[in-house]
Amino acid sequence: MSSFPVLKGREAILAAYRAEPFVSCFLADNAEGVVRDDAVAWFREFNGRSVLMGDGPVRATARLVAELAPHWRPDRLTVPQEVFEQLPGELRSAKPGRWHWFFTRSAPPTHPAESRVRWCTESDFDAITALLDVAFPDASSRPDPAVPHRRWFGATDANGSIVACGIAQVGDGIGPMLGSIAVHPDARRQGLGSAITSWVTRRLLDEGNAMVALGSYAGEEATHRIYRRLGYRDTRVLASGRLEPSPAH
Repeated sequence: MSSFPVLKGREAILAAYRAEPFVSCFLADNAEGVVRDDAVAWFREFNGRSVLMGDGPVRATARLVAELAPHWRPDRLTVPQEVFEQLPGELRSAKPGRWHWFFTRSAPPTHPAESRVRWCTESDFDAITALLDVAFPDASSRPDPAVPHRRWFGATDANGSIVACGIAQVGDGIGPMLGSIAVHPDARRQGLGSAITSWVTRRLLDEGNAMVALGSYAGEEATHRIYRRLGYRDTRVLASGRLEPSPAH
């Protein structure tokens, strides 16, 4: 275990490090963290899962994460890709997910199709699940009324059917973080991806959030161009993976 003190809580970690947008986005209120050599590593629990994250100079961050992982024993690890490549083998998932982290502090222009967008309710969950099965089967989030801090939104067609959707993860100091943004194949090329993203970004900023963030899988350049046009900036390419339990579990 590090000889440096473990900081308790979001505000204590930010005070010792800095209010960098990426770190601020993922520091839950219940996080524990260590700051050393201008690097930060922190452990948080969210929706029943634990994750170890880190940021800062590559080598210093990799050393800190490797030192703290046996202490916290997280379920998952998420760090910048260049940090991931410096970690010892036991911390590198064989098939890590690689994704771009975007954020914005500015409301995008209104999209003409935003009139079709609304917040969804639990009564829409079956329709959203069916949409994700077709449009985004690998989505990391699915509707689940038992999971808190998730707000689904969607766009409808002329018949009122949900043909585009997404999720905003909020609360406990996280985000807001958008994800699972999907458009039905039959409804594409109508600007609905842009419309639902601009609509929800504006509303979350209007609610007083300092920023809105989102994640998008690496390689999805057409999607990334849409987010950049809406004012989002991708400042990190991240690697995420599940960790095997240690014998001490």
